Amino acid sequence: MKKSRPRRTGLVSHSFGQIYKDLTAHAEAEEEVVYPRVRSFYGESDTQELYDEQAEMKRMLEEIKAINPSSSQFKDKVRQLMDAVGDHIRQEESTMFATIRNNLSSDQSEQLATQFKAAKQKIQERIGQQSAAR
Repeated sequence: MKKSRPRRTGLVSHSFGQIYKDLTAHAEAEEEVVYPRVRSFYGESDTQELYDEQAEMKRMLEEIKAINPSSSQFKDKVRQLMDAVGDHIRQEESTMFATIRNNLSSDQSEQLATQFKAAKQKIQERIGQQSAAR
């Protein structure tokens, strides 16, 4: 039974590594492409709140990255991160996406989505290269 512990910890660590990369790339792509585009019609304050939430999630990711995956603190911090990400998603879905639909044409929205996906892909590749270099 003791042999499964290191394997489980390795799996948790690998899974968190993937979550880390995906959330980081998603956040950076939003900050690079989406938020600057929507700021003029979404509002300075609401857009800044999104930037602030991203900064907090990135801080949490770095904090979790430094914790041993087998510790109870790891699980607690991941739960806090999940709550923060869920709140962020709900805000985007309930207000920002509606504001985008009301202020951009279908073509403009599609272009924004394409730019976001391209930026996210580029960032994921960069993060992957950095991870491989370590």
